[in-house]
Amino acid sequence: MLELQNITKSFGKRKIIDGLNLQVADGEILCIVGESGGGKTTLLRCISGLETIDSGQLLIDKQPFDPSSSTSEAVIGVVFQEYNLFPHLTVLENITLAPKMVLKKDEASAQAEARQLLAKLSLSDKAELYPYQLSGGQKQRVAIARALAMQPKILCYDEPTSALDPNLSQAVKQPFDPSSSTSEAVIGVVFQEYNLFPHLTVLENITLAPKMVLKKDEASAQAEARQLLAKLSLSDKAELYPYQLSGGQKQRVAIARALAMQPKILCYDEPTSALDPNLSQAVKQIILDLKKSGMTQIIVTHDWDFADEIADQILKVKPLKF
Repeated sequence: MLELQNITKSFGKRKIIDGLNLQVADGEILCIVGESGGGKTTLLRCISGLETIDSGQLLIDKQPFDPSSSTSEAVIGVVFQEYNLFPHLTVLENITLAPKMVLKKDEASAQAEARQLLAKLSLSDKAELYPYQLSGGQKQRVAIARALAMQPKILCYDEPTSALDPNLSQAVKQPFDPSSSTSEAVIGVVFQEYNLFPHLTVLENITLAPKMVLKKDEASAQAEARQLLAKLSLSDKAELYPYQLSGGQKQRVAIARALAMQPKILCYDEPTSALDPNLSQAVKQIILDLKKSGMTQIIVTHDWDFADEIADQILKVKPLKF
């Protein structure tokens, strides 16, 4: 059983999680739902050890557990989403970099236009934050703002609302009117990634950690990886590279990579965000099959219907009031 006792987490003066208590029984599926910025992804990062908690403790089977400890065994597996933001730059710097370098805009005008875009996407208070301090939906909107900052004549989106709650999805649907420009920026693109190593094949992405961390030999690591690929309808993609995959295929490879570490608890951040209805159904079946095998799973999702169909319990979060 996973237990969270009085967990708190803040970024600067902003409290994201305040005294959270939670229990997830072995083999249970917990879905974390709620509007963007409510702390869903932050909670997942705390549980997985990618973010440290300010106070409280985590327990596995009644024993205190530090997921961020390098000596911990493979207990938590995670499938996250990313949007190719520069991790060492703030939100504002991510958006203004290309306009300054490519369009030769001065700092003041680049920042002014970036702040207008942030305001339109309800991100004004996130300008000085770094990507790791943002929720999945907030990163998605920053990626959209970054593309718009180049004032393209044509803007292409790859699943622009995949990580957004209904209110923010509606905001993205409102027509943008970027000012006309003499720039040569014709096509702007908002893509999504799943932190796959671009220089490794699908099979190599999945087998890398089992070989390096679990010390598995090449043959057994590959055999288990191919079983996972078959289960996820990816057998014919083993020798391809990430750039040759669709968004949904990358999502499934990320799931396979997490499963390859044989974790006790598997965490997903928007596991169906880039999938069509048929593949969403396939991922749902994978999650339910893992439940049958005793896997404890924690899922962040904006899809209430998906949560209702698979969850044993649902935790609804919302931004804390100041």
